[in-house]
Amino acid sequence: MTNGTRWRQVATDGPPGARQFPILAYDPLRQTILLFGGGEYPPYGGPEYKYRNDVWEWNGSTWSEIPVEGPLPTPVIAAAGAYDPRRGRWVRFGGTTDIPNSVRTNETWEYGLMPQ
Repeated sequence: MTNGTRWRQVATDGPPGARQFPILAYDPLRQTILLFGGGEYPPYGGPEYKYRNDVWEWNGSTWSEIPVEGPLPTPVIAAAGAYDPRRGRWVRFGGTTDIPNSVRTNETWEYGLMPQ
């Protein structure tokens, strides 16, 4: 039984590279956690920094990349996101595409996963 007072590290293969500022949201339809984008270090904000726009799913034991069809959102970090349970959509807003120059976007994107 879980009492909510302890952390436990889970051995797993996860998304490639350590991520900074991704979006995480719970998807109650699939009962998974979704991860979108973020940045890969090193160096933070430098020319080698990779802004990601991939989608991953955590099912409680395994990370899996979700293939996405159609246009993809602009790769960003530090965007805001949440799951909209009424419409079954994951919503992403804003973010930055270039840390050193403070380039921000006001794009709004929706992503919907269909129940299996």
